[in-house]
Amino acid sequence: MGRTAVFPERPAFTSGTFSAYSQQIEARQKGTDVTKAKQVSVWVSSSPGQIARVARALARARVDITAFASYGSGDEIPVRLLVDSPTRARKVLRDLDLRVTEEDVLRLTLPDKPGILAELAERLAGAHININYSYATVAKGAKKSDLVLAVSDIMGAVKVLKGL
Repeated sequence: MGRTAVFPERPAFTSGTFSAYSQQIEARQKGTDVTKAKQVSVWVSSSPGQIARVARALARARVDITAFASYGSGDEIPVRLLVDSPTRARKVLRDLDLRVTEEDVLRLTLPDKPGILAELAERLAGAHININYSYATVAKGAKKSDLVLAVSDIMGAVKVLKGL
């Protein structure tokens, strides 16, 4: 299966509405917004229609998918999701008899400019923080990009990415 990453526009949020599933860690600093988010991963068979099944079930439950990535090989693959309601998403997906896991990740909104990924990765490497995986995209002509990072030390990453 090929790699896919999609990032629809992220809605504006207040601490009251967004804190239900994510915690704002750093306010915008030099154009970078770093947010700790709860990622829901659902494990599906590697066959046509599985992502459609997951997406349709979440849509029926009015769960908004704000980012996703699906990749892998073999019989079962993870579909990694950032959603507006991880609790509701978890229930919907478990009701489909699918294996569901969760983990904390970082979601960064970065300026779209050459070298930003190099700077971010160098800062994390300098603090001995591993990037386990990531996914990102930039809309053509956009001035900012969204990046989702699963790292070995989230709070350490937040500290070293301050002011990026």
